[in-house]
Amino acid sequence: MSSQNFVTRPGSQFVQSGTGAVERTVESKLQDVVSVKDFGAVGDGVADDTAAIQAAIDFACTSHRALYFPSSKPAFYYKITSPLTITKPISIYGEGPISTVLYAVGLTPGQYVLDFDCLAADVVEHVTIQDLTIRSSDGVPDGVLLKNVSYALLKNILLYNLYKGIVVDGTRCFTNTFENINSYNITSNSIFFQANFTGGGHFTFLGCTFTGDTAVAVPSTAYLDNLCFEGCNWEQCVTNGLFIAGTCAGLSVTGCRTEGCNSTDFVLRPALATEYVGGINVVGNVFSASDNGSVPRIQLGGSLGKIRGFSITGNVVTHGTDSFSSSLVELNGDGESGLIAGNMLRGTAASAVNTKRSGVIVYGNENLSGKLEEQWGASSWGVVEGTFTPTDGSGAGLSLTAASGLYTKIGRMVFWQVFISYPVNADATAAEFAGLPFAVGGLTGDTPGRSGATINVTNYGSSVGLLQGLNSGTTNVAFRDGTTGGSLTNADISGKYFYCSGMYSI
Repeated sequence: MSSQNFVTRPGSQFVQSGTGAVERTVESKLQDVVSVKDFGAVGDGVADDTAAIQAAIDFACTSHRALYFPSSKPAFYYKITSPLTITKPISIYGEGPISTVLYAVGLTPGQYVLDFDCLAADVVEHVTIQDLTIRSSDGVPDGVLLKNVSYALLKNILLYNLYKGIVVDGTRCFTNTFENINSYNITSNSIFFQANFTGGGHFTFLGCTFTGDTAVAVPSTAYLDNLCFEGCNWEQCVTNGLFIAGTCAGLSVTGCRTEGCNSTDFVLRPALATEYVGGINVVGNVFSASDNGSVPRIQLGGSLGKIRGFSITGNVVTHGTDSFSSSLVELNGDGESGLIAGNMLRGTAASAVNTKRSGVIVYGNENLSGKLEEQWGASSWGVVEGTFTPTDGSGAGLSLTAASGLYTKIGRMVFWQVFISYPVNADATAAEFAGLPFAVGGLTGDTPGRSGATINVTNYGSSVGLLQGLNSGTTNVAFRDGTTGGSLTNADISGKYFYCSGMYSI
């Protein structure tokens, strides 16, 4: 709280400097803000200030005035020995995390330093807490409970040496903003949504730092909308940075950073068949795989729930030695649908995704070896290039000689080419080869128009025109006379070289 310029007059009167200011009593002026020191709080780290601070809280709530924590003595704090309970709207201000420290001593597991244990029927809205540190002496209690609190602003707060930092609960807890919340030495979670939470949505985190075992956790049976992180930092999380096992409709992570997580950074794994995570936007983030470069950074699915509609774009995975070797995204289970595009992975063996999946489009990603494989919405789709070696498909034991063939698969279309050399005295009835990389045709039997598309065969060393037909459902190509479609003669094939190219649908 900044000091104000004013003048006093005889008779304990007060006039604010500035044009238009009116005269007030000094007593009236001093009552504008409630200070915890008005009720006997000392802030010297020795005196137990619990009763004084609780009395100040109760008065500030009933009088609808802001509650002010002046700077404690240098290197000291406001000591409390039991939770501070709040059940009404309040605005709490300190002089900054360095100057104002609320220090809990002797609290037990499950207790909170600031306990907003409110009833949904009380409609507790427009709460503000800012510019202070909330900590404990032993890491046992939790920091803040927000139960049935809406339109809250928590800003410029340090959460230190706590079991959980902030816990959200209730059936009416929504549109809360957390700005510059810095968490350090947190045992379990920086942010935790209680199981069975159904309070609403719009939880926005701006410029926050999270730590703990699993820094931000949404357990199974919790349900919320619009969980947003912008410019946040996940630092040295023991297991995961973000774990969602419940339902989250609308998740956005933008311009954030992770570092030093021992396992996967973000795990979205709704546990029950009735739960899902959908509307996922992960863009412009840096995932630092500094502590474990062999695990994926984002895991989608893996339990009974569903993942629906994600966009994971424009992210970077860094590694101290440029040797990230896993995938940016690991798809587990079935039913995922979304886009993975424009991501850069600092490693030569890294991949954008661990598997192909129907409904997932993957393109424009690269690692340090170059552009990665693309996939266009189905497990069989994508741009795939490679080589194949044709073999004798007739079973006649011919010594077929051929260089490696080349193929390109785009979606369901396969384009291929190969040079074929048949030995002298080749048997015309066995003029076929096998080894194409994908099944030819796609339907059982020789359905007209489905035995393949046009394939050109050029005969080098003979004037006889050759055209091939396909054995539907196999990878064999059999030569036929280009004019009559009949069988070829020995002279048509024996000792000849053929260039074959074509396309077919799978």
